[in-house]
Amino acid sequence: MIIGMHDHPAILRAILDGCALHSEGAIDAHPTVQTCWDADRLDLGRVGTKPHPQRLCTDGARTLLEWAHERAVSWHQPAHVLAAWGWPPDAQTPPDA
Repeated sequence: MIIGMHDHPAILRAILDGCALHSEGAIDAHPTVQTCWDADRLDLGRVGTKPHPQRLCTDGARTLLEWAHERAVSWHQPAHVLAAWGWPPDAQTPPDA
């Protein structure tokens, strides 16, 4: 069962605030927001930027930094995701890139 965000106004408020502060470099937030920020920052290699460990919110993200950066700069795309999106299994970059 999926619980609607209207049932959890505090979490919804945290996520909305997280979206508003997304590009501000913040690291102090609700753990759900921190996870979203870290996920995005760990993928910055796709635009040629490597995140600084101090700009990550969680120890987990800092632990994954090297691994995630290598995947981002190589445009790693899991085969099952490509298939779900209808892309050829050997796609190296998005079709519209």
